[in-house]
Amino acid sequence: MSRIHHPFFFWFNVVFLVVNIAIVVTVMAYQPKPENPCSSGNCPNSKKAMAKELALSKTQQDSFYSIKAKYHTQSEPVVKELRLEKDLLLQTLEENPSDTTKIKKLVQKISASQAKLMEHTTHQYIDIHNILTPVQREKHRHIYRDIFGCKSEKKHHSKYHSDSSFKKETN
Repeated sequence: MSRIHHPFFFWFNVVFLVVNIAIVVTVMAYQPKPENPCSSGNCPNSKKAMAKELALSKTQQDSFYSIKAKYHTQSEPVVKELRLEKDLLLQTLEENPSDTTKIKKLVQKISASQAKLMEHTTHQYIDIHNILTPVQREKHRHIYRDIFGCKSEKKHHSKYHSDSSFKKETN
């Protein structure tokens, strides 16, 4: 008898999870947006700010900007695809009744896109790490831990914290 109920509970949980995500996204979309510091040219999460924090030499800066540009070019289409997939998921959730097969496929596509971004971010982290001195590497590690909201073993407060879903932990 329990075999009959397992598919029901699986799909119930999938739909429950997706509906909750949709609710959170909807609530967040209607929250007042704080002023964007980047609009005034004072973006704390910019490449320039990170290069300054790491105290990069001119040669390191050239390499750093080249690495950032390379991975931005690679990641931009994945980010656009991810946004479209999430939009399609929300549209599918609004249909009555929801197509659970389509939802499952979209969730898998979204997961695959997020994995691609993680891969790009990991390679970018490694490439940047390879051009740094040991002291800079320690700062770099802390900056990334702050960006991704990780608890650091040391108290380190950085101005690089970001809520962007585009960035992932790469340690």
